[in-house]
Amino acid sequence: MYDYDYYYPTTSGSGAAAAGLGAGLLLVVLLISLIPTIIMIISMWKIFKKAGKNGWEAIVPVYNIITLLQIVDINPLFILVSLIPFVGGIADVVLMIVAYIRLTQGFSKSGGYVAGLILLPIVFFPMLAFGKNDWDASKIDRNMMSFLNNKSASTAGPAPADAPAEPTTAPETTPADPVAPAEPVAPAEPVAPAAPAEPVAPAEPVAPETPADPTTPPQTL
Repeated sequence: MYDYDYYYPTTSGSGAAAAGLGAGLLLVVLLISLIPTIIMIISMWKIFKKAGKNGWEAIVPVYNIITLLQIVDINPLFILVSLIPFVGGIADVVLMIVAYIRLTQGFSKSGGYVAGLILLPIVFFPMLAFGKNDWDASKIDRNMMSFLNNKSASTAGPAPADAPAEPTTAPETTPADPVAPAEPVAPAEPVAPAAPAEPVAPAEPVAPETPADPTTPPQTL
């Protein structure tokens, strides 16, 4: 009787290596996929800071959209339209386009940036965030679809921290009314000349005293 010794190769070692390789590849893919997310978070954080908001508001879901609409002066209540069936998707697209247009206007960028923010956000959002242009809400064209404007909030927007103070204008002074010329004074009437004094009559001559008679004796009392 023959004794056959069969050898069956085990696959436990190769299986563990394959599993480890698969886990490593999955981790690499996960890290690579997180890079765009991290770049977008940093960029939005910087943009919010430039617009005078807190950076952490850019990483809170839903709240970051509300804050972005407030920055570009759009009433955040319009995001409720996205809950309406069939209309919500179109409303989201319109809000996104208008928000991106106003965002580029606030950073003094041209219309080409709008297409860049939509098609290549991973490139154009960092360009807005780390560009030299500061945020200026006064440059937003609020006449475009003005019904979206956030009328309950101030549209002036926060001023940048390093913005120079506006020069103070001197108060306007109203010129004084011209003084009317004084009326000419009528000349005084001429004074009548005084009447000549009457001539003084000459005094009458005093008669000389008669000398006493030397022969007449003096009278005795």
